[in-house]
Amino acid sequence: MSIARCIERALRALDSGDFEDAFLQVSVAVAATARKENPSLQGDQRCYRKFLKDNIDLITRVSFGSTFREGIRLRYDHSDLKNTPDGTHSLDGLLYVVVRCSLVHEAGLPPGFTVVREPMFATGDTSGEVTISSKLALGMAVAVTASPVNADEELSRECSVELNGDRVALRELRGGRNELRRRLGLSVAPA
Repeated sequence: MSIARCIERALRALDSGDFEDAFLQVSVAVAATARKENPSLQGDQRCYRKFLKDNIDLITRVSFGSTFREGIRLRYDHSDLKNTPDGTHSLDGLLYVVVRCSLVHEAGLPPGFTVVREPMFATGDTSGEVTISSKLALGMAVAVTASPVNADEELSRECSVELNGDRVALRELRGGRNELRRRLGLSVAPA
């Protein structure tokens, strides 16, 4: 299986409303891309979360039309999440531990963790429930596609996304992270 194939499957799953499969497919693509970008970094979790942190502005801009560079913290209780003083967790931590690991190791999301089509985040006051948007999977798919290490990944012609009101073939974004960042009005990391 290739990274491109995972992205294509994730997009089909998003279109059909199968959000768990969309996040599973994109999680595999993120893990593979993160490892390619950081081959010397030890541990899947460290690579995966670094990729999400490095690209969170791009992911949220594609997902929501707004940039959340830092500060997305949600309250959720999960046995594999380390306790924090305020009971909240970073988005990259939730996406790795709760979404990726639960889908890979438990074949589903845990109770109280919901994915919806709408562009939103929600957390229960004390109930420990979290709702995230399926659009995050789309943002993650675009970030993976735009990674320079994935410039040679062959995507089908049908795969496209909406960026700034325009429909763009995903294959046009392959390996062009800095160009995409400029297109979206985001800062470009120094080379």
